[in-house]
Amino acid sequence: MSSVFEWINKIILDYFFVFSFLIGGAYFTIKMGFIQIRYFPKMLRILLNGSTPEGVDNSEQTGLSSLQAFLISTASRVGTGNLIGVSMAITIGGIGAAFWMWVMAFLGMATALVESSLAQLYKKPDGNGFFVGGPSYYMRMGLNSPLLSKLFMIAILLVVFIMGSMMQINAVALEMYDAFSVPKWLVGIIVSLFILFTMMGGLKRIADISTIAVPLMTISYMMLAGYLMIKYANMLPLVFQSIFREAFNVQSTVAGGLGTVIAMGVRRGLMSNEAGMGTAAAAAAVASTSHPVKQGLIQSFSVFLDTFLICTATVMIIVLAPGVDAATLGDTSLLSYALQFHLGSWAGISLSFMILVLAVTTMTGYLYYGESSVRFFSQSKKSLRIYQIVFLLTVFAGAVLDPSITWQLVDYSLAFAALTNLYAIWRLFPQVQSLVKDFEEQYTKEGNASLDLGVDHYEKHNFTTPLAGWEN
Repeated sequence: MSSVFEWINKIILDYFFVFSFLIGGAYFTIKMGFIQIRYFPKMLRILLNGSTPEGVDNSEQTGLSSLQAFLISTASRVGTGNLIGVSMAITIGGIGAAFWMWVMAFLGMATALVESSLAQLYKKPDGNGFFVGGPSYYMRMGLNSPLLSKLFMIAILLVVFIMGSMMQINAVALEMYDAFSVPKWLVGIIVSLFILFTMMGGLKRIADISTIAVPLMTISYMMLAGYLMIKYANMLPLVFQSIFREAFNVQSTVAGGLGTVIAMGVRRGLMSNEAGMGTAAAAAAVASTSHPVKQGLIQSFSVFLDTFLICTATVMIIVLAPGVDAATLGDTSLLSYALQFHLGSWAGISLSFMILVLAVTTMTGYLYYGESSVRFFSQSKKSLRIYQIVFLLTVFAGAVLDPSITWQLVDYSLAFAALTNLYAIWRLFPQVQSLVKDFEEQYTKEGNASLDLGVDHYEKHNFTTPLAGWEN
């Protein structure tokens, strides 16, 4: 029976899931003319100019700026997956998995643009001065599919509870116990109290925490990796040569061969950058921006930052430590060994601190994603309170659970949500093509772009009219 289960697991997760996202990302990339390359310089320009909300006529409907939405989505992306997830990919799939993480990220930049542009197109006011949106909203209004939108809502709540809460706190609890002998249950209680504090402040507090923590941790980690790459510059050609060689090595010594290398790279890459999962699309929807594609480009850059910079930093920290043996060291131990080699014995403390901060900021981002899904289903405060209580309970439960159970649950919940969302954005992709064409025409002529989100403009571009649907 177990062999049958393993076979089904391999078919779904290692083949269907992996190649669906590779093919989907390649399709979006080609149809949009490699927009992630053509508009890459403009991504930074749009992001840096997005520090204040724009395109909002109602003074009471201020929303968040594009930069704040970017930081919320990056807070959820940049988490323990960038550290432990990458270590796991190398442990199971070998160093060649890094290449397939890069491939997934490159194609995922286009996928992220598609889902985030749709989230902007079908967002709606939440009644509290902000916007709300995401896959459930564009499935309901764009596809006119209440069933699919509710299925996704269930899927995303599973992702929030398992990947956004239990997996993150599990990594923190294990690290704190190994490094300082802090009881796991105590870690669960302390972090739960911090999450409760965040809940009480709402979306604004989540944005404030992300604004401080994300740049601080990202810059610090990148500086460390940059220093090591300069220090070991003579080794870099050999490192990249090894990565590319192992990425296509059909004689790979990794259990499962080349298929495992590809699968681990894509699955852990998706777990880290979330491109196509639909989670970050909820953050994209909260931004007040003059054109949906602007936020799409910003979220595309977030994928680049997460994988090409931060995940690559983890790869370099591990690979540039001589004598590191992924086969004998565990996921966290692999990175811990590498950091201690580079920085000395105190590196264990720095790793514990990084895991704590990254995990907590990730949890705050996912906390909002879940709230967005709950608001789609019900506007009552009671429903929101029930969700928040369950989230806090999963924080405590995740602290004391066996980590192997947590990671297995992550893979299944991730596949369920991601495949549902991929189907929806593929169906709605013609609308994104129309948006991109509109954006490029305006940007080429004027250096900026705006889109009137009124009914007339939707009908002109053959979009389903969200405004009419939200009146019901």
